[in-house]
Amino acid sequence: MGMASIAKAQKKRASVCLMLAALGPIATLKAAAQAPWRTRHAQELVILGERFAKAGDRLSARACFREAIESDPNLAEAYVALGELELERQALADALHVFRLGVARATPDLRLWLGLAKAFEASGRSEEAQRVLQEAERRFVAHREEILRSRLEQAERAFRWSEAISIVRRLLLEAERRNLQEEVKELELRLHALKMLVNGLDPLSRLGNQPSLVRRALVELRR
Repeated sequence: MGMASIAKAQKKRASVCLMLAALGPIATLKAAAQAPWRTRHAQELVILGERFAKAGDRLSARACFREAIESDPNLAEAYVALGELELERQALADALHVFRLGVARATPDLRLWLGLAKAFEASGRSEEAQRVLQEAERRFVAHREEILRSRLEQAERAFRWSEAISIVRRLLLEAERRNLQEEVKELELRLHALKMLVNGLDPLSRLGNQPSLVRRALVELRR
């Protein structure tokens, strides 16, 4: 299929999205009932795009999500839907672009920051992903626990064990403060497992307290 044919097909899909969305509300939410027309229209396009995606028609879904963003550039869920779709098809540069655009233009939404971090990590840029999550923690204080758990998972995937232990300790303190017994048990087990893992990798732990030249050299490296 030539480029002209591909462009024509994509244009047709976008037209189908617009036509179907114009037929009336698909599953309009109560909260959207009072929203401006462009927002309701964009929300309906997102719902339609999600149906296309569920049916396996990614190209039509993509066209709907893009049209939703054009209809209402402030609608965070449109960027989230498109960004997640790009991640699914491993279009990492496109996913980064979409999430960055959403963070810059849309109504503040934690999902955009988590998506941006996920796209950076999938691109092998774990340090940038880490910075995104740290900034999200600063901006979305009410969602700190969710963000910390995302940071913990990322730290573990990147083998940053010291950071992972530090995050678990923060989560544990919060769980203890709120008297969440089940969560406290889960976090204590996780902390214990991480410490065991670190000790297993730590050459100092295998030398005990022997005053050997090797141990002294390793201690000096630690300082």
